[in-house]
Amino acid sequence: MKISEYLRQQQVLLDMPCGGHGICQNCKVTVWKEGELRADAKEVLACQTEYQEGMTILYQGKEIKNGDNLMQGFPLPNHISGKEEGPQLIAVDLGSTTIAVKNMANGECAVSENHQRAYGHDIVSRIEAAISGQEYVLHDLAWEDLYNLFRRVDFDGNGQVIIAGNTTMQHFLEGVDVKGLSHAPFDAGDISFHKMEESDFYLMPGFSAFVGGDIVSGIYALDMDQSEEYNLLLDLGTNGEMVLGNKDGFYITSTAAGPALEGGNISEGMAGIPGAIYDVEIKKGFSRAKVIDNRLATGICGAGVIAVCAELLRDGCMNSHGILNEEYREEGFPVYSLNEKYVIRLTQDDIRQVQLAKAAIRAGIQVLMDEAGIEWSQISHVYLAGGLGYALNPEHAAEIGLIPEELLDRVEAVGNTSLLGVTKCISKWQKEGGSIEDCAAIHRIEKIPAMGREILLSNHEDFSMYYLSYLDF
Repeated sequence: MKISEYLRQQQVLLDMPCGGHGICQNCKVTVWKEGELRADAKEVLACQTEYQEGMTILYQGKEIKNGDNLMQGFPLPNHISGKEEGPQLIAVDLGSTTIAVKNMANGECAVSENHQRAYGHDIVSRIEAAISGQEYVLHDLAWEDLYNLFRRVDFDGNGQVIIAGNTTMQHFLEGVDVKGLSHAPFDAGDISFHKMEESDFYLMPGFSAFVGGDIVSGIYALDMDQSEEYNLLLDLGTNGEMVLGNKDGFYITSTAAGPALEGGNISEGMAGIPGAIYDVEIKKGFSRAKVIDNRLATGICGAGVIAVCAELLRDGCMNSHGILNEEYREEGFPVYSLNEKYVIRLTQDDIRQVQLAKAAIRAGIQVLMDEAGIEWSQISHVYLAGGLGYALNPEHAAEIGLIPEELLDRVEAVGNTSLLGVTKCISKWQKEGGSIEDCAAIHRIEKIPAMGREILLSNHEDFSMYYLSYLDF
């Protein structure tokens, strides 16, 4: 058993963007064996080093030694212990980076990081982890996060839950084998709207292995399936899902943007939660940062990373090729500092990750435009979805080439459209009454996947050309 697995059993989840392959170096811990002095301790990678009985592990200032297994286990989905005050209706966005829950009975909302991130910031890493024997762990982590959020919104288990997430996340939750998602022909399995076994939990339908129920929910939330005009929906997260179309149909795709635009694979990156830098202003090499909840900054989220890149360009601290000025090249640009020892930086490697992500997104947009055969002027709205979209300054996104400048005046940050679609559906159901299966909103949602034509960018003849052309800022 690796040290990382031992720590997981103690409910200590390391942040391993690479999925535990020893590449990202994020899981460094200090260890010493039984009988050794602390002075003899050495630094190792937890994902690559075997745990030995009696070993002491120092992680984030805490010593962990011979701890009991703190995993308590959880009841089945339809048996959450607690008080009963009549049926409740719960909306869930099961995101790769964050999970959001809303109790429709009391209006309470709660958000947390998805602790599956310990097994990789991207979906591919998690699929690999599942195939290598960690599928039950990923399943358990999804449920643990959900139950913790249920408690925070005072959900006692007496009610029904509708969940929207990408195809992989929904499979992990349901305990479905994800091997079919790892290789061609990418068999997505059952991605229809359906009720999970032995529970009152329902899963939103998806388009394919790559574009799931969260995007279907977003389309419904924004009424894109009923619009006469062309609209573009961009989910700027790890999977880079995009939808272009109107009531006559959609062109859909996803691109391996990676987690950089959500704060992953960034040296001091983090999800868009309290403590994250989400915006900056840089003048003459000095930075003024804005932090979520106005507290001490602990890292930079995706919107903040984009803002820093745009401001570095504007201030002349970085050129259009993404190369920092020489004075910042070795240690990175200081985005936020309290003193000489507490400095949050954006490094040259971080900027490279942003370039790779934004080139993938921008190239994907261009491919969809080509397939639809339309001009920029024909697009009515550009919807930026997800936590990144809500916090993102569209001008910064255009400055680094993430979105075309021609569309800047039509950009609208719409927040968590996945959760919005589920709450909208539940509200319609509450007004109608009857069973959820007979709800008109569900019938409408079930028709959306058939409206999509998926474009696989890996097979598209122009994608690589566009990708290379959009690497520069």
